[in-house]
Amino acid sequence: LAWYVNNRISFAQLAEQEVHARAYIALNPLRSFIVGFAIYAGLSLVPGTGGKGIVYGWLFGFWQALSIVTVGLALAAMTIFFLSRYLFREGIERRYTNPVALMNRHLAGEGAFYLLALRMAHAPYSIVNPISGASRVAPWTFFWTTAVGMLPANAIWVYVGVRLPSLHELAS
Repeated sequence: LAWYVNNRISFAQLAEQEVHARAYIALNPLRSFIVGFAIYAGLSLVPGTGGKGIVYGWLFGFWQALSIVTVGLALAAMTIFFLSRYLFREGIERRYTNPVALMNRHLAGEGAFYLLALRMAHAPYSIVNPISGASRVAPWTFFWTTAVGMLPANAIWVYVGVRLPSLHELAS
């Protein structure tokens, strides 16, 4: 992909595509929001796809991107949570016996504060989501701690994207 982009697509062409994308978003805000949200939520299910918040901030602006990022990540986390709880619980408990036991012990003692601290500390989602699903945490507790705990980091990433110059500005 890098070779193709480097040899077949110029920076000016990318800047022109950005202008078209921004014009489309301005003319079709609701459709763009829905499509952007669907893409973000789908990509959030794939581990290792970081940096999306920066791109969305750059493309959609702060408040629209923050809402897409926060709700999209929370729904993706809930999807993994429920898959872990109802389809893969036995396998996760077998493979991660100690982390699941540790999480259950902390949840019994500190409750939602433990999950909120994990989210605010930006613990790896690919570990926290399935282990939370295999634990005894209530789905509502998992959802609100995920949404609230990720909000500060999401706001930072989106703000970084908002502050980036457009490709058109860089090409000039």
